[in-house]
Amino acid sequence: MPFKSADLLHYFVKCGEYLSPSSSKHIVGTVGHDSNALRNTLLVASLHYSWSSGSMQLFTPTYLLHKVESLNEINSWMRDTHKRQTSNKIIQSITTHCIVEAALGNFALAQVHLKGLMSYIGSIALEVCRPARIEEELTNRYVLVIMIFVNGLSTRVTDVTPVNPQDSTAIYSMIRKGHREEHSGLENRLKALLMMPYFFSVPQPGVSLGLIDAREFVDRLSEFTKKSEARLFPAEDGKLNDFWIEGTATTLFLLLFETHMASIIAMRGQSSLDSYERSPLKSAWSPLVAGAALYMGCILALWDLHAARDHNLQRYLVRLIREDVCKTMTWFCEWNEQHQQLWFWKVFVAAMSFAVRPTAEDDDDLVLLREEMNGYIKYWSKVTGNTTWKEARAVLEKISWPKYLYAEDEAHGVWIEAIKQEGI
Repeated sequence: MPFKSADLLHYFVKCGEYLSPSSSKHIVGTVGHDSNALRNTLLVASLHYSWSSGSMQLFTPTYLLHKVESLNEINSWMRDTHKRQTSNKIIQSITTHCIVEAALGNFALAQVHLKGLMSYIGSIALEVCRPARIEEELTNRYVLVIMIFVNGLSTRVTDVTPVNPQDSTAIYSMIRKGHREEHSGLENRLKALLMMPYFFSVPQPGVSLGLIDAREFVDRLSEFTKKSEARLFPAEDGKLNDFWIEGTATTLFLLLFETHMASIIAMRGQSSLDSYERSPLKSAWSPLVAGAALYMGCILALWDLHAARDHNLQRYLVRLIREDVCKTMTWFCEWNEQHQQLWFWKVFVAAMSFAVRPTAEDDDDLVLLREEMNGYIKYWSKVTGNTTWKEARAVLEKISWPKYLYAEDEAHGVWIEAIKQEGI
């Protein structure tokens, strides 16, 4: 491998051994036979080194080489998008460029990549949102994790100080400052980077992905909500609260990886849910995280304007939720109350996205998705007997919902529109 590529890979693997020696060896064996996975790994490794050492100087030629080669490959693959495997590689590679550029302070370029990614996914939405193989589901998860990271990082930086999105040097300096201010901030972010290759490397034979216990995720999201509300109400002295440096946001982000790992079912058929003493709150990973992403953007207003106005991004997230709620609706009446509440929360968050991002009436796809979500809300109301917005809001609060919602009127309007909608 040219330009110290082997040295960079060795550095990254050695860093990952303290997390899981066996998994680290598997990653090496996998990426060695997949040039796309290897290149993505080296790009992430470049970022890891830059964050860890404070500069990418030692591996700058290595990074630039693989960055250019990756972009060239993406352009060549774009001419052969009829193959699902090719589409998977395109999505993985663009997603990698999104996180690397954002984490190095190149926010403007990261947003260009993210917009292009969502536009491409939008062109094959049905295929992407209905993964046929484990590799496709892993790619979906990779997109969700990176999308949350990029939008969260952008919001974090702009919350602290208004900054020119073109000034990558100033932005990177602020990112580094955030690492120092937050306890274990850098350590936790480096840990997350080490786990990135699990999403785009070929999984071990006999492995499948099962449901997760969403209880801890829901609890952390609720805590995150309470802490984030304070950021909208500045202290009397004008100082920003410590929402971004007290660690809740990073903890929730790391939980994405932990729940992903918990969903892996090995060949022996042992699910991570089998060992729980309490009754788990079961959910598929991707629709839960898609709901959380929409929740952060549309309910908590934690996305910048670029993401908030991207209907392709909205379409992708709502479709992931739709596939889940449509599939699970069959046994809805057999569920306990908490599972029904989580189902409703996903649906209502998806419906709210249309209220805070008005949909053009000539976009038939989004109009249909909005009507479907309203139909699911009405179905939930009929089955559970909750007929008022006050009752519905109380249920949402049991999962995660802000006490003071900036779009309260819109939320009430969504409920009224859904209940009045014909059908179901």
